[in-house]
Amino acid sequence: MTELASSVWPMVGFALATSASPGPVNIIAAMTGAQAGALASFQFVLGATLAFVLMLALVGSGLGVFIPSSALLNQILATIGAAYILFLAWKIACSDNVRTHTHSTVSSKIPNLLDGIVVQALNPKAWIVALSAISIYVLTANSYLLNLTVLCLIYFFVCLPSLWAWGLLGSRLGLLTGNSRRYFNIAMAVLLVLSVVVFLIDFWF
Repeated sequence: MTELASSVWPMVGFALATSASPGPVNIIAAMTGAQAGALASFQFVLGATLAFVLMLALVGSGLGVFIPSSALLNQILATIGAAYILFLAWKIACSDNVRTHTHSTVSSKIPNLLDGIVVQALNPKAWIVALSAISIYVLTANSYLLNLTVLCLIYFFVCLPSLWAWGLLGSRLGLLTGNSRRYFNIAMAVLLVLSVVVFLIDFWF
């Protein structure tokens, strides 16, 4: 238990650093918050969080360890994931502000729980982060199952608010009206495209 206690705060720091830093998932959460509000972005954030926790569990159990270790599979996942991310960004950018629309309109226009799961599952960097976390904090531990369980719980409670903070930020910025909101959407879309380009270059070249 002493060994685990000494690892908890490093686990929290690692989870925060890998969850809160800018990336495609964070940017989509911000764009969703800007278009539909913080509560609407929570669906996407929850899906991405649940997917990553499941990835941790799979890698920790040995079932998913082949995914981050396969270069070809990583490249395929990166390409499909990038295309899906850009598709979601296009849907958001092309939609009107859905805050004043019906619930059914919101559901059809913005990323939802399933989108969050798919985007995270197709993100090879997320698999690599999962493998790194397991290697550092679980494989070297005497209480393997206990450390794996604690790591999954920590990631859930750190990743969820970290990602949703981007949705909240987007929601606040989305309250801007007229050209200001339009410029925000354009800026976020450009940032997302750049992050996807870097993402693809990293895995293909």
